[in-house]
Amino acid sequence: MRVRRRVIAAVVFLAIWGLITHGTFAGSGDEAHYLIAAQSLAFDGDFDLANNYAMPGNLIGGGTLTPDDHARPGIGGVLRPAHDVGLPIVFAPYVRIVYPLAEWLARTLPAALLKRARLDDILIFRHLISLAMAVIAVALALQLFEIFRRSAASDAAAQCWAMLIALSPPVLSLAFLFFTELPSALIILWLFRLLSDPDERRPPWFLVGAAIGFLLLLHVRNIAAVAALIAWSAVRLSRTRGSSREWTAWGAALAALLLLRAAIVHAFWGTWLTTPMAVAGDAAMPLSDAVREMFVRTTGLLFDQEFGLLTYAPIYLLAAPSLLDRRTRERPGVRPAFLLAAAYGVTVVVPYINIHGWIGGWSPPARMVMPVVPLLAVPVVAWTRSVRGVRAAVIAAIVSLQIVIDAVVWQWPKALWNYEDGTSALLESVPALQRMLPAWNGPSVLALRFVVFLIAWAAMSMLLARRGRDASAPSQ
Repeated sequence: MRVRRRVIAAVVFLAIWGLITHGTFAGSGDEAHYLIAAQSLAFDGDFDLANNYAMPGNLIGGGTLTPDDHARPGIGGVLRPAHDVGLPIVFAPYVRIVYPLAEWLARTLPAALLKRARLDDILIFRHLISLAMAVIAVALALQLFEIFRRSAASDAAAQCWAMLIALSPPVLSLAFLFFTELPSALIILWLFRLLSDPDERRPPWFLVGAAIGFLLLLHVRNIAAVAALIAWSAVRLSRTRGSSREWTAWGAALAALLLLRAAIVHAFWGTWLTTPMAVAGDAAMPLSDAVREMFVRTTGLLFDQEFGLLTYAPIYLLAAPSLLDRRTRERPGVRPAFLLAAAYGVTVVVPYINIHGWIGGWSPPARMVMPVVPLLAVPVVAWTRSVRGVRAAVIAAIVSLQIVIDAVVWQWPKALWNYEDGTSALLESVPALQRMLPAWNGPSVLALRFVVFLIAWAAMSMLLARRGRDASAPSQ
């Protein structure tokens, strides 16, 4: 078993390390502003960002980064990070070390070597940050392996599934970027593994409470997952007759992290939950408009060729037929995985809750739901354990397609970013597919095309699930 874990760690780490040597858009977008906040805490001990953005020659953004909407004047006119600060808090010690290390390496290494490697102090720092995120991706892959071992046909199958999910979008898309989604996904998977333990071993309740609270400090978009995990933890404690010490440890750690975020937000903005970037939607929006927007967001997250999940990760097409299989739903952890993912998705698709939509700006596909997407693989792995006949062929074809896509985006990671022009960069060499697949930002948006794809997916899922009921023997 130890060998399998080492193989997963080595393969995932080396793949991501190799990926960051290709041309990417790393260091741009939200992550540069998260890094500015981490730098301010690391070197100044505060979250007053004015001097950091004004620093000439700053390795973050090359000294040309401007706050835009990512940092705004808060109480007292102090320039504050508009994003949540959980990620900068955790990474501040690391930034304190690698920032001067990058400067030292750029001064010390031979100029000819740096030129040949196409490196300077800015890129060395960028790579050191990416390598730290790759370590988090390795930890995520190992959590997936432990989860899949419960329901996969064998440990070898669990190993293969863990590597496939970790090295496929949307995990791969963010595995080398300083965004909150990757650590959020790791924490959610860790909590899911502990709380869904079929042997009901007692988890470390203090760490469980702290992890749930930290999810909100990482990003307020995790709020539905936080609520679901609080409820699940309380039910688990009640069912296992947790001691007063366990209840106290869990509750104290949870409350401490939630109060910490509330105190930070209040100190910055004078509110307790919302920030300039995290506010509720328009409560006066007519219901008809809200329903239409929910349809756009839901179908877009699934099928949009630029920002949807299934264009880049068709492996998740198998989630629906697996959930339609009654025997799969009865396996431990399958229902909680689906419910946790669904709760998270609601906060993204309901406009009364989320004003930012489903695209997330200039982002890799499915970024807005990435922290819970790996949970959708839980029913898939459980379902494939008893696959026979036609279903096995369908699964093999979809897995093969996923591997091809992974290989393409590994060689060409810039294909993971699109420009809201209605076309997927991944499909540039296949214009026929570009024209066929739906895109909400296309020049001539056809809502009917999304409906057709939704119906086709539902029909395929029901057919595969029915063949499973008719043809598959019950798994032992």
